[in-house]
Amino acid sequence: GSLFGARLGQAGYDITLVDGWEEHIRKIGQEGLEVSAPQGDANVRVKAVHPQDLIPSETGPDIILLAVKSYDTPAMLNTVKPLLVTDHTLVVSCQNGVNEDLIAATAGRKFTLGCVISFGAVLEGPGSVRQLNSEGLLIIGRYDGGTDRIEEVKRIFSAITHTEATNNLMGHRWSKLALNCMGNPLLTLSGYTAAELHQEPRARKVMTRLVAELVRAGEAWGVVLEPIAGVNSTLWKKAVHTSVSDVEHVLDVLGRKLGDRRSSMVQDLNSGRPTEIEFLNGYVVRKAAEKGLDAPCNKSVVALVQKLSRGEIRPDPGHLDLLRDCSAT
Repeated sequence: GSLFGARLGQAGYDITLVDGWEEHIRKIGQEGLEVSAPQGDANVRVKAVHPQDLIPSETGPDIILLAVKSYDTPAMLNTVKPLLVTDHTLVVSCQNGVNEDLIAATAGRKFTLGCVISFGAVLEGPGSVRQLNSEGLLIIGRYDGGTDRIEEVKRIFSAITHTEATNNLMGHRWSKLALNCMGNPLLTLSGYTAAELHQEPRARKVMTRLVAELVRAGEAWGVVLEPIAGVNSTLWKKAVHTSVSDVEHVLDVLGRKLGDRRSSMVQDLNSGRPTEIEFLNGYVVRKAAEKGLDAPCNKSVVALVQKLSRGEIRPDPGHLDLLRDCSAT
């Protein structure tokens, strides 16, 4: 959220950042938002307020970007609702997980958009954000599949990084969910870097099973999944039972690309924040169950991360043995 706000502010858009972290808001107001990035550093002056200091106007904002953790979505929608005073305000989910159904219940289906994000950022401290990639990709789409105002949002978001529009938002959302479901929890549980994880045979078996379970759940809901890391979803299901060169290759590529990167879930645990596991792998388990399907590998991942959050276990590569056994069922 801070990075998006900074880039839009640099492009001249009238931006207001809203955050409950008092020190963050105060630092931005007093000294500006410090942005470090591979393409250069910047100090950006943008407005920043606490949610309780938001004053609804008669016209309302043009676009609201939700960039909170998935578990904070209901609370933030309570903040957003009084701002929806006309029939032109769009609400865009810039989050991991699939939150558009919840957002649409407040904002309306045709005013709800999703933004699938393919680059990373880290909030390094109050008033300071670091962009991890020099280039990225944003894919935006309307929850109802419509096209009205999509080009407007695409133009605005292009100030952040390269942006594309889609009429298959849920297909892209579920494909990104697959990457989050296999990367975030396994990095957190194992203690590995991304490069180490993707070269680990046990981890590769588990990642493949996690994705295959997600694909089956998504298909049961009628989701037309976009390629996952560039590989057709049917090949991920096939890779559970036999070696598939495309899947093996993309796991190699992801490991090299991410290198010593660790997941945002690790950052959450280290900071004492809840993880989003219930909105990643837990979402897959719930959506599968609603269609009479089981997702045992995702279910096991959720249970282990919950134990980790409670301090009952510590990160250990040995956890991959438990999950590998699950993936062989």
